[in-house]
Amino acid sequence: VLKDESGRPIRSRDLVRRIRLLLNDFDHQSVKMTNRLVSGGGFDHYWQNELDALRRMVLPTSILEQLRRARQVVIVPHHILHYLPFAALVTQPDYSTRDQKRMVKPRFLIDEPFTLTHAPSLTFWHMTRQQSNRPLSNVYIVGLGEFDSSSSLPGVQTEINCLKEMFGERVRQVVSGTNATEGRTKQLLARQGMLFLATHGTNFADQSLDSHLLLRADADHDGVLTAREIYESDG
Repeated sequence: VLKDESGRPIRSRDLVRRIRLLLNDFDHQSVKMTNRLVSGGGFDHYWQNELDALRRMVLPTSILEQLRRARQVVIVPHHILHYLPFAALVTQPDYSTRDQKRMVKPRFLIDEPFTLTHAPSLTFWHMTRQQSNRPLSNVYIVGLGEFDSSSSLPGVQTEINCLKEMFGERVRQVVSGTNATEGRTKQLLARQGMLFLATHGTNFADQSLDSHLLLRADADHDGVLTAREIYESDG
């Protein structure tokens, strides 16, 4: 049972509200930090305090100490917790003296000695554990970095290059630019192997099946690949 610092149970709606505020505040954070530096304001270190407080709320220190004796920790989130970056939660803030132009260096959950894994449900986790490991032999990539109605994503090509270097000949097909249509992507969904998509996307916590990825439109598709369409595909 989640409790606050006074030992009182935390209401679900209060937790949801706090995480929504955090996610909204952190949106486009790199741009905000850059603007502060350019304007002479320096870095704002408040974020580590918020991530530390949230960690103590969802993962109390007494529980964290027990987890440190494990080799692997599986996180099965619920509702809005799916959007919470658990790995970025702060386990030890950095309160050392530094000027505003130097970034603090706290310890994060990802720095802990255990391996951090996420699963959508315990049933799914159990099912994957029953299957034998098969080598990944086919990798398909869809990358769309330039858009007419949205901001460009210059990192898409970098990600494509990294995947090519990592998987080599196992990369069977790369679809990018004007060829990155919704129709081609649905064709790749039906193929065995790993499909990597680098593009804009939108999440709707309350209407999750309407969450979508942006692709190029074609004769039969509008270019908005929804979660509902992915679930209904043959892939």
